[in-house]
Amino acid sequence: MAQYSWIYKNEVGIDYEVSIYHGDKSGHVLIYSNQAIISIDFSVKTDKAFSFMLGEELFELCISLEKGFPSYLLKNKHTNKTISQVETGNYPKRHIKIALILVILLGLLITIIFQFLKK
Repeated sequence: MAQYSWIYKNEVGIDYEVSIYHGDKSGHVLIYSNQAIISIDFSVKTDKAFSFMLGEELFELCISLEKGFPSYLLKNKHTNKTISQVETGNYPKRHIKIALILVILLGLLITIIFQFLKK
């Protein structure tokens, strides 16, 4: 199973997380943005391009099969720029950073409360 994500911030400052699921055996493709399904296609086992809008900008997600292994390319057709892949894992790094900051702040708060109660 191939699953990839890209994060794109448009000129207005809106973040779009574009993700793709591509089944290894079935070839089924699911493309979604911010948890809203954009496109579904079945048995994609050859090169294919998907076009869709994010806000007012046109994007193209290309699937290329090289030696049986898929590669993915997300391109903004409005600016003609390739969007770099941010995360390939399940959790974006920013979620991990936010969780770590919250744990540290919670630890500091508990320490301050216990110091105040000792006095």
